[in-house]
Amino acid sequence: MSRKSRYNALIGYGRLPLFFPPEARELSHISREGMGTRYFRRMVNSRRALLRNAEQYDWSLTRYKQEVDNLYSDRNAYKQDSIGRFRKDVWKMLRWYEESYRMPDEYESPWRKKIKTKAEKKRTLKKTSRRQLMVDLIAEINRQLVKPDMGEWRKGQLEAQKNHLERLLRELK
Repeated sequence: MSRKSRYNALIGYGRLPLFFPPEARELSHISREGMGTRYFRRMVNSRRALLRNAEQYDWSLTRYKQEVDNLYSDRNAYKQDSIGRFRKDVWKMLRWYEESYRMPDEYESPWRKKIKTKAEKKRTLKKTSRRQLMVDLIAEINRQLVKPDMGEWRKGQLEAQKNHLERLLRELK
């Protein structure tokens, strides 16, 4: 499925669009796998329900736009642009649906994976004790001090750093 066909499918065919062109342009970047997820389908289905309502009660395009804006404001899906105006943020809206309706074994968006890996890295860093980090730093400084091509000024800096770490290590005990 090409990006253009995803774009056309998101806009839909009728008097009122399913998604407006700026929204469809942004959402057409989502892969086919991402479009098949439960939370994305839920987002599309909620918009379809709004569209059915609009057609049933013969809303104007302006009224339909206001209802879509209400959806964004209910989910606080706005971002501030460079001038300071608030614009609808399709990605914030999608994240809201993802947080609300994603199943544990379902496709996970890259932004969420990135946050998760950062959190895991922080946890592993916290597991290594402060004392062990200091011992490792002192060992690394000792390895650097053995190098013959080191200048006197740099060697003095490293020795001062080593003395400082050793003093802190003694205080930790």
